Amino acid sequence: MKYILILLFLCFGELVQAKTITYGEEPVELKVIFGQTHFLIFDKPVASASNNPNFRLSPAESSKFNFKKFTLKPRFKKGEGQISFVFDDNSSAEIKFETVEQPEEQVTYGTYQLKPEIKQSEEGNNQQDRSGLTEFDLLKAMYLGRSARGYQYKHINRTLKTTDWRVKAKVVRSYVGPTLKGFIIELQNTSLNNSFAVDIRKIVVGSPNQAIIGTVDRLVLENNPKKNGYIWLIVNGTAKASQIGKIHLSKRRGVQ
Repeated sequence: MKYILILLFLCFGELVQAKTITYGEEPVELKVIFGQTHFLIFDKPVASASNNPNFRLSPAESSKFNFKKFTLKPRFKKGEGQISFVFDDNSSAEIKFETVEQPEEQVTYGTYQLKPEIKQSEEGNNQQDRSGLTEFDLLKAMYLGRSARGYQYKHINRTLKTTDWRVKAKVVRSYVGPTLKGFIIELQNTSLNNSFAVDIRKIVVGSPNQAIIGTVDRLVLENNPKKNGYIWLIVNGTAKASQIGKIHLSKRRGVQ
């Protein structure tokens, strides 16, 4: 089984390990931890998935049209079972999950990115896919402020709407590649009396939703106009900055 380990701040601002898994004709075996929510991210939309009583599987995307990202949480301290995922192109992936109470290694895998293995006969026709960056590679480069192989880096200034007028949002940078795009969004809380929690899970980019994954450096924007927050957002290559929907916020009173 091939895998790549990448350190990232994902979704809720927590430091987790992401593991890229390749699947083929044989079932893939993954260990999951009781009491922890795991993210499963596929490279193409899932049309259907089988049920298993030992696990709670739910779409993680806010849009019902984009079933690429799922959450999986064990129901019991011990258990195992297989779940079949059928994609919209009629291909499938069989994944066998095993629940453990504690990780056997020091690393906790909160996110699994699943991609089909490239058959030897197809390697010549998939050179670009093999050498291209994954969503996690691009997100890491954006977070660290580095260039990304095969991507154009641009400074832009596009204002975005938010659910509260006291928080200003704008796209300040973009990474444009052959199949993916990355946007860096700057947030500024202009309120002197209120702090705001940021919910990036509700970000929608177009219809159907083209957002793939994102992270935020500060879960709460403090009432300090001089201290900005940032969102790093990865979307499909056909999406545009103008399609990014409102940034969702919830007010928190008092000084943080």
